[in-house]
Parts: sequence; C-alpha cells; structure tokens
Amino acid sequence: MISIVTCWLDHPELIPAYEAAVVGAQVVIVDQASDAQTAGALDAMVGRLGNGSVVVHNSDNRHFAPGCNQGAEETTQDVLCFLNNDIVGTGTPPNAWLQHVERSVIPGGIYGPSVQPFDVDGEPEYYVEGWCLGVSRETWAAF
Repeated sequence: MISIVTCWLDHPELIPAYEAAVVGAQVVIVDQASDAQTAGALDAMVGRLGNGSVVVHNSDNRHFAPGCNQGAEETTQDVLCFLNNDIVGTGTPPNAWLQHVERSVIPGGIYGPSVQPFDVDGEPEYYVEGWCLGVSRETWAAF
C-alpha cells in the first residue's frame, strides 16, 4: 500500500473520479479552506476509503508546497505519491497504477508517469511532470 497526498480547494465534482482512482491507498487530503459542502464531501470520501485515510482541514489556503509537506507528515506508508485532485482513471483495473508507482519508486529517486523535455537554450532538459510524483519515505526524509 502507498500513501497519497493531495491538496484540495473546493471542486466537489472531482471527488467521484478521484476516489475511484485511489481505492486501496492511504489517502491524505489537505483541504485548503474549501467551502463547507466540499469539506463535508471530502470527509465522507476518506471515510469510505479507509486504510488510515484522513483529511487535514486548514482554515486558510497554505498553498501547494506547504500543503504537500503538511500532508506528508500524516502519511504512514513507505511510498508517498503526491497527486493532483483532477485525475480520471484510464480503464485499467483499480489500483493498477498504484501498484506501478509502488514498484517503480526506488530509494534516492523520484517517480513520475512521464518525463518531458523542456527546451533550455536549445538543449533538452528533462523534468518529471508534477501532477503525480512518487517518492520513497527514505528519499522524502532526506529533503
């Protein structure tokens, strides 16, 4: 099992697709001061997910990076995945992508589903897209 950290601000319409994609993981939602409807829907979702899933409710938006750090403190698994909230399953069996992330993350490395070149002065520089990042607890602790 892996721990997934997601920062969230409003948009309860994203919950069904997100929930379907993360079943089987420990999910840590960092609620960045969502409206009451969304906050309640997030609480209900983590209740359904189980596996030690939690919502951390902030009274103000602490923004993405601090929210990820806050969520990481609540995780319990050896592999952490920082995931955007606007994901949609691709028709693969539930948890197939979670298992792929878990198998792919190695100590000292950061995993992403795709690596894209970015042109810097005519030279390709590669980076991992930030919508889904996997990292071992050991590597995370070294930051």
